[in-house]
Amino acid sequence: RHVTCFPGAETAAPAIPFDQTQKVIADGNLITAIGAGAALEFSFAIVRYLCGAESEAELRKRVCY
Repeated sequence: RHVTCFPGAETAAPAIPFDQTQKVIADGNLITAIGAGAALEFSFAIVRYLCGAESEAELRKRVCY
């Protein structure tokens, strides 16, 4: 699976190939984020998975950040 994690946490699971070049990675029903700073992007990925790309796009337009 394609995943990311908080820098340093990858040592807890050395057999898993973590990708820390991306803030959020969605691989099927598994959605991972690199840390708290990626919370907004993480929430968008969850909305996209649960409600579809159109809902995500609408939410992105309405969120002020």
